[in-house]
Amino acid sequence: MPPLPMTAAEAACIVLGYDSNVATNHELAMLRLKEMDFVPVYLHDSNPVHPTAISTKVQQMNPFVYITYPTEVTVEHDSSLHHGVKRRNESISRVPSECSDDSITSASNEKILSSAQSNSVNITKEEALTYLKNVMFLEQPVTNNSLYEQIYVDSKRLKTILEKRFGPLNTTPRQIETWASKSKLFGMRRRLRHDGAHTRGRLLWVRKDKYLEVNDMSDLVKYRTH
Repeated sequence: MPPLPMTAAEAACIVLGYDSNVATNHELAMLRLKEMDFVPVYLHDSNPVHPTAISTKVQQMNPFVYITYPTEVTVEHDSSLHHGVKRRNESISRVPSECSDDSITSASNEKILSSAQSNSVNITKEEALTYLKNVMFLEQPVTNNSLYEQIYVDSKRLKTILEKRFGPLNTTPRQIETWASKSKLFGMRRRLRHDGAHTRGRLLWVRKDKYLEVNDMSDLVKYRTH
């Protein structure tokens, strides 16, 4: 079998619309898929240069249908060139995950691939709420409270918070607000005058901007030490 053209980390970047030529994106892409309990794969009868993502459970149940990418890739070169075979190692972040989905539909795969091409992401309700409830609170957090600040959060701010973590989103502020309101996790909105205009939102304790890109608290501690 010829060597695959990319690593799992590079495939994850392509699926999520990250630039795979930027090394720091490799860990971010793998982290995001890990949080959803997804893995980058290609179908056994498809071209591996077109990766997609699927639930880890589904892949493990159908390993000969959904084929995973290696953690390293071997690239063959012509002998007339200066080098024979070059091996490139790519490290993959092994980060604990707190949230997962059981499956991903073909329609979802198409949306992910489409968003990758436009450098924007289609986020699901479950992804949005799972992340928001980890970074926004009605009351000041008892532990690590220095990481949070009390701010006014309207629908536009909700989207901004999510984009700090997931990158540019196709999802509208109105849709995100609908998810947040129906979840009843963050209380009722109030009509206030904010920045010279009337708007509806909530006064919440939100993780400071520079920490929003980190989801897991144990990773946040590591992040602060760097």
